[in-house]
Amino acid sequence: MNQETLKNEYSIIEERIAKVVSFLEKHKDSSKYKDLYKGISTLQSPLISQPEILFIGINNGDGAYREANNSLKTSENKTPLRWYNEPDSLFPSELNWFEKGNARGRFTELEEKNWEGYEWYQRDKKVNNIFPKNMIDLLYAIAKLQYPEAEHNEDDNTVPFWYEELGKRVMYTNLYPISTTKVKQLKPIHVHLAKEPELRVLWKEAKSDERTINEWVVRKYFMTSISRLVKLVEPKLIVCMGMTATNDFTFEKHKDKKIVTTERTFGDRKVPIIGFSREGNWNSIIPEIAKTIVR
Repeated sequence: MNQETLKNEYSIIEERIAKVVSFLEKHKDSSKYKDLYKGISTLQSPLISQPEILFIGINNGDGAYREANNSLKTSENKTPLRWYNEPDSLFPSELNWFEKGNARGRFTELEEKNWEGYEWYQRDKKVNNIFPKNMIDLLYAIAKLQYPEAEHNEDDNTVPFWYEELGKRVMYTNLYPISTTKVKQLKPIHVHLAKEPELRVLWKEAKSDERTINEWVVRKYFMTSISRLVKLVEPKLIVCMGMTATNDFTFEKHKDKKIVTTERTFGDRKVPIIGFSREGNWNSIIPEIAKTIVR
């Protein structure tokens, strides 16, 4: 599928999300949403046909929100909207983890504090954000198994040779597009949305066999968009980041496990799914995660 067709098809998926976001934007200063809702992000990477891996998390943090509001001298509640199909959106041109300064960076003390961001492959530099740092470490671990020559071709000051074949062939999105400061703040937003009369017609679409419209129905509505994305891009493998993401996406319950493997059918394709726990210092299980992915 060519990029233009892919983009047009994905715009239909975003239209479902836009109906909810339009409501939130209209009511974002109300007492129910003001301290919780921090904007939206539909994808954290470029849109890729048949990616090597589609990584799926829970939801996006408030980094873009803080960046947009820190420079404002008023109390304006500026909620960034990252749409793939909007020319003026804050949509990333590369995988979020590869953005300069995201994984590694530091403040330097000169005449005043200056931020110095490092490239993602400068892995000997100070860590700024542990999550993208760990995900980059995972990609390096995958590359070592997938490309034997990677073991002897590491240089922290140059882009690794596998970037073109693996790095640029990875997608990253979240089950739920609403950004929050903490993951636990997502549930009250979903609870409030489930009770909104204006959105009832949307929730009826996702209600299925549920007796009442509740926050789980709202989550199912968003997860339907992810299922449609999977059918559209046809990933070779799905990796869910965290057991909550794994359980929600697969409609299964995995307790007290570090890594799980399963599969789901999307259209006429069965897609393997791997989920891993992000509890504690999950950096220690990266080699095991990589071995499960490269099998």
